[in-house]
Amino acid sequence: MDLDLEEGEDDEFAKEFVSNNQLWHNNTLLSRCISHIKLSGTNGNADGDFTQCYGCWDRYKPDEERTARWGGHQVTFRVQYWEPKDEDTYKGWAIVRKYPPTGIDEDGDPIGIDKKKCWIAPYSTNHQYPPFTGWIPCDQLARGKPTIKYVLRDEVTG
Repeated sequence: MDLDLEEGEDDEFAKEFVSNNQLWHNNTLLSRCISHIKLSGTNGNADGDFTQCYGCWDRYKPDEERTARWGGHQVTFRVQYWEPKDEDTYKGWAIVRKYPPTGIDEDGDPIGIDKKKCWIAPYSTNHQYPPFTGWIPCDQLARGKPTIKYVLRDEVTG
């Protein structure tokens, strides 16, 4: 593989490569050290322990599937990195309510699953992990001041 670098560019490429590689290793180590997160301060609706979804950096699901009442509906909660869709322009970490499926299609897959943001963490666009504090409500039913606590493993093995 020939990178066709001009003089002086190879030094910048090497620095960038080492920097990105170190960042990847640091994030990998950090993710292995975190056992789960504890969400509190949502007036009980979404409070609880959340574990990172296997193979994902951007979603935490409750340790046990539990439902809560939200606006007269049964919902479950997630902590996830929100990507904009349709007219939504917010990008960053959010505490999200998820409505159960309304049915099953002919292939046996759930249909009608809907997700809505309840709290957002402004300025978290570049964060690898959900922030501890600074969550603001973005839903008329959202109450409380959520906080996140990281629970670390007792021991990390290779």
